[in-house]
Amino acid sequence: MRVGELVKLRTDDLVGRQRKNFLHVQGKGDLDRLVPIIDPALWRRLQRFVRARREGVASDRLFLGLRRRAGHEDLLPLTESGVQQMIRLAAREAGIKKRVHPHLFRYSAATWMRTKGLDPLTIARVMGWTSLRMLQRIYDQASPTDDFDAMAGLLRNEA
Repeated sequence: MRVGELVKLRTDDLVGRQRKNFLHVQGKGDLDRLVPIIDPALWRRLQRFVRARREGVASDRLFLGLRRRAGHEDLLPLTESGVQQMIRLAAREAGIKKRVHPHLFRYSAATWMRTKGLDPLTIARVMGWTSLRMLQRIYDQASPTDDFDAMAGLLRNEA
C-alpha cells in the first residue's frame, strides 16, 4: 500500500470476513479496498498489538510513533515522514547503499506478485490502481532475462 494509506489505518481497519483477514484501506480519491493479510501469524500479531495498546492513548490509528518533547513522551499517529525516516535508517543499519524508500517496497511487491503468476487485474485491485497502466510501467523495466524466465515458467506449468 502507499505510505499515505498506511499512516491513515485505524484499529478498526482490521477486518475479518468469512475466515479471511483484510486491511480496509482508503486509497487515492477516497477509493476503498480490502487488502488481504495472507499470513495468519501477522494477523494475530496485529490483533494482539491492538489489544495491548496502552490505556489512555487518544488515537485510534493503527500505527503510532513515540515522540519525545520537552522531557516527556507521547504516542502519536505515525506520519509519512516518520515512515520514510524509519526505512532510511533500517536500510543504513542493514548496510544497503542504494536509496530505499516506501514506494520501492510497493513496486517490489507488485513485481513479486506478477512473477508469482498473480493476474494483472488482481494486482491492480490490491495495489489500488484504477488501470493496468502502473503495472505496465513497472514491467517496462523488465529485462530480457525476466521475459525468458516468465515464458519458461509457462512452459513448465503446461508440462
